[in-house]
Amino acid sequence: MVTSFPTGLDSFYNPSATNYLDDVNYVHHVEHSNINDSVAALETKVGINSSAVTTTIDYIINHNLVPYT
Repeated sequence: MVTSFPTGLDSFYNPSATNYLDDVNYVHHVEHSNINDSVAALETKVGINSSAVTTTIDYIINHNLVPYT
């Protein structure tokens, strides 16, 4: 699965104790890959401390670009 974030929210299957590592929809390595893609998308959106990327949340907050309502 390629992440849908930030334009959409991802859907994940939540395995339980009765699922096997290769059950359909719960294939272990696929679950890891999906989470890795989602975390990478979140990190890209949030940004690093003192980010120079103008689309990151860090940049927007640190430059007071959030409009007041």
